Parts: sequence; C-alpha cells; structure tokens
Amino acid sequence: MNSEMSGKQQTTNSKSESLELNHWNKKAALYRLMNNEVLLIRVSKMFLDSSHVKLASLSQSIQNRDFKTTTSASYSLKGACGDLGATRLDQHLSELIVLIANERHPFEEIQSKLFEIKKDYQVLLTILQKYTS
Repeated sequence: MNSEMSGKQQTTNSKSESLELNHWNKKAALYRLMNNEVLLIRVSKMFLDSSHVKLASLSQSIQNRDFKTTTSASYSLKGACGDLGATRLDQHLSELIVLIANERHPFEEIQSKLFEIKKDYQVLLTILQKYTS
C-alpha cells in the first residue's frame, strides 16, 4: 500500500513538474540570469508585483478595441515573460500580436486569445508564488 501511495505521489509530482515546465522554464530563466537564483527570485517577485497592471492594460485596450495600445501592452508583458522564462504566456502574447497585426482580425479570436492569456497567467502566478515563498 505504501508503494502504491508513493507511485501516486510520483505521478502527481511529475504532472505538476510538467505543468510548471509548460508555463515556466526555470532552467532557461536561470541561464539568462547567469545562474543567479537570488536574482531570479527578485525578478519573479517583481513580475508578481507589477504584471497585473500590464495585464489590466492589455485587457482594457482590447475591450476598447484600441489595438495600438494592445500591441504596446502585449510587447510590454511579453518582455517581462521573456525575462522570466514564462514560455507559454510568451507564446500566447506572440500569437496575439500576430492577430492584431492582421487588420482583418476577427475580434472573437482576439477575445479568445485574451482568455487563454488570463488563464495561463493565473497558472504562472501560482507557480511563481510557490517558488518565491
């Protein structure tokens, strides 16, 4: 029974690690920061403290259909994600930028992409909060 519990725990841990890797490439972030984990913790805390403002700006600009501001807000948040190794969110933001660049973009696709961004943003916040605590 103990080994069965241990097997379930290992499966849960590997699913959790896989989820984290899909959202946050810690190894790549550390590489960018010359393997300075103290700096990575600091950058992670800065992201936790300020990224919600960037996401709110992005959401508001989409709601207002102000695509110039949407593009700017996307690049701003994308840069922060790149510094942090937030690969999935970075990819979603790249896709949003491409959608916006297409002048005949269906607004529903932009809204759908924003939904994905917000969902993955919440997952990333959970991962980073766990890492920095």
